[in-house]
Amino acid sequence: MKAGQVYREATLKNGKKVLLRSLKWDDIDNILRFINELVEERNADPDFGLIHNRQLTREQEVEWVAKRLVDIENGNVVDIVAEYNGMIMGHADVTHGSLSDIEHRGLFGLSVAKEWRDLGLGAELINETIKQCKKLGMTVIELEVLKVNKRAIHLYTKMGFREIGSVPKGVYRNGRYYDELIMAVEL
Repeated sequence: MKAGQVYREATLKNGKKVLLRSLKWDDIDNILRFINELVEERNADPDFGLIHNRQLTREQEVEWVAKRLVDIENGNVVDIVAEYNGMIMGHADVTHGSLSDIEHRGLFGLSVAKEWRDLGLGAELINETIKQCKKLGMTVIELEVLKVNKRAIHLYTKMGFREIGSVPKGVYRNGRYYDELIMAVEL
């Protein structure tokens, strides 16, 4: 994997074409805008699945992108952004298991900008992520999702993930506990 590597163009249900590619250094401000918009949405809707709960600074994002690019180049992570007209509208990543006994597994994350949901972007990101994970030799991808996030659970199930467990009271926010589902797909 290489930073900025273009994987393919995907046509969404609205006819718009997005570029699926790996993260690159020039994405710092764009990915910062993307994540901070998701944090705003999460803070307005406690049931929203995002775990981040505060805006990130540019310095924090520079540090994260620098580490992420090294991980991409070393094959430790699959990191895919969806770009439309120069703006990031979606992001998916899988982090390799770090120990030899679990390096065939990866932990998956997915985020799609609010105005780009229900257009097939999440499915496109999942499909490309799975394809890239297979190239790295992964055979299992796992994820955790809030049990109240029915939209995400529906998508994951449609894409072949199945429930393998749960974490009661796995997330605590705004004085309320949320159960999490653990889902996985074999590649």
